Amino acid sequence: MTTSTTRTTAKAPPRRTYTRGRRHGTVSCASTGCRDPRCRTTINRYDKERRVRSEQGTWQPFADAGPVRAHINTLLDTGTSLRAIADLAGVQRETLRRVLRPDTARLYRVTAERLLAVTAPTDPLTAARAETDVDATGTRRRIQALIALGWTRRALAEHLGRTPAQVGILTRARLVHARTATDVRTLYDRLSMTSGPHDQARAEAAARGWTPPLAWDEGTLDDPTAEPDPGATPTPAKRAAHTAHEARHLLAAGTSRHETAERLGIGLAHLRKLVPTSETP
Repeated sequence: MTTSTTRTTAKAPPRRTYTRGRRHGTVSCASTGCRDPRCRTTINRYDKERRVRSEQGTWQPFADAGPVRAHINTLLDTGTSLRAIADLAGVQRETLRRVLRPDTARLYRVTAERLLAVTAPTDPLTAARAETDVDATGTRRRIQALIALGWTRRALAEHLGRTPAQVGILTRARLVHARTATDVRTLYDRLSMTSGPHDQARAEAAARGWTPPLAWDEGTLDDPTAEPDPGATPTPAKRAAHTAHEARHLLAAGTSRHETAERLGIGLAHLRKLVPTSETP
């Protein structure tokens, strides 16, 4: 008689797709292995910057907590709540409480930069608490304009730390969280004068009647009654010339090619076409 035995192999536990008690998109959440798209984008950018700066010998992962603590206290003195500061910076409130403790000597440099970038609210958008819903007119137009400029939903999603489907929703949203509106506004300011590499995005925008950034007058994107000027659409040659001008300005100021390409939202190969390495030291 032959006795067969069944060998059971223990299955590895599935990787978690969220991290309880942490905010997606922060280094602390991403470093736990969270697979949320926002965390994956954050950790990829963090690792890339670490590699580049390590090669240059300038990698400093931590920052002094003193100036950050003073900045947070200044914001609190203006009436900005701890929750609003955390939401605008994209960090957890527990992180703020930890920084505010006198015995905290340092924190991640990325977190420090986010907190130091927060200013006391001075306009209706930033004055709204980041978790509050606001009118999506400006957000919707900015996403549509960037697509018209040649940026696909996937490319924008990578920049925003969201999924392409979520970016698609923003193209037709009526209300969005104030924090989302702020994120989109920041991305728009970075990419609105840089032509994207995707012709299919431009074709989709043309079919849907979406206009590029230069079709809008300054300050009218958030005005529901404003209308774009389709005749202001720049030619590809003009867009390329503007991007090249911005690239030369950054390189002349000592910005590395890696950082210049990242700031302009283009690849290194594209940057080399616009500004050959022979033109820079």
